[in-house]
Amino acid sequence: MKKAVVLDTSAILSGTINYLPFDTEIYIPQSVIMEVKDADSRYRLETSMQTGRVKILNPPTQIVNEVNRVSMSLGEALNLTQTDIEVVALAVYLHRSGYSVIVFSDDYSVQNLCKRFGLKFTPVKTTGIREVRRYIYKCTACSYVSDRLPYDKKCPICGSKLKRKRVS
Repeated sequence: MKKAVVLDTSAILSGTINYLPFDTEIYIPQSVIMEVKDADSRYRLETSMQTGRVKILNPPTQIVNEVNRVSMSLGEALNLTQTDIEVVALAVYLHRSGYSVIVFSDDYSVQNLCKRFGLKFTPVKTTGIREVRRYIYKCTACSYVSDRLPYDKKCPICGSKLKRKRVS
């Protein structure tokens, strides 16, 4: 089975690219590139892409949609960016394509999704999560509770901002 690594932005910013074995295929979705702003990290990433060390691959839309649905069922939608979703979706896609995949990320919400999909992950500078976590959304004003995050991220009863609360 071929080995692949999927990097999120935190892994690139920390210089993880420099420490990965050369026989490992490294992938990122296009959206990660836009998040790398500092000059040193940008240079490392661009050099790695030019030499073919890092490959850009965007996950299929249907897998992105599936990862979005799972993120909502776990209560993670509030904490995930589109880039985070695409990083996990890319790992799911590669895994289903026959790769042994490891996702490098310090984002606990990304790690939670990886764990839910049965993907391996390696934290870059944090300890990482141990089990799948599930969250609900609660209104701090009227105490409305839901396991779904409304599109506008506001309470449908009073319009206040919803907060995420861990339930498992």
